[in-house]
Amino acid sequence: MTMTDEELEAHIKACRKRLGAKNGALTRKYGIGTHQRWDFDYTTGILAFGSAKGAPLHRFRAFALGTYSEQGFKWTWASREVPAKAKKPSALLKALDRRFGFPPFSTPALPPDQWLIDSLIAMSVEELGALGCYLGDGPAFGTAIAIESVLPAECA
Repeated sequence: MTMTDEELEAHIKACRKRLGAKNGALTRKYGIGTHQRWDFDYTTGILAFGSAKGAPLHRFRAFALGTYSEQGFKWTWASREVPAKAKKPSALLKALDRRFGFPPFSTPALPPDQWLIDSLIAMSVEELGALGCYLGDGPAFGTAIAIESVLPAECA
């Protein structure tokens, strides 16, 4: 059963608010977004933050939702460059188009609409039960990375 437009709008608003709170908590506790360097490995699913040359200070189990640039947003499940195993979490989101009556979840590439992209990321984090999402900017494109869990200190 799909949602009405009003229900979908309320759900998106709530997801965006909760993601803001989740990301705020991650920033306060781990300084996410304040480190000099970040690294993400699609194969291992590890997101690490640290100084420019030092060892990682914090590491997280994570997965990529998709990439974004001036051209728009591309789901990880639609990327030929990403290993099959790394596509699985984002591929689960394709079914949400039927649930919400919101086709962007099953559309491989989307136009550069920041409100839409932010909304999809927030809804994805909510649906997958992630702790938050890091938007990692790179030289050619950025990556929306959902954070699943904090790795123990001995792994950092």
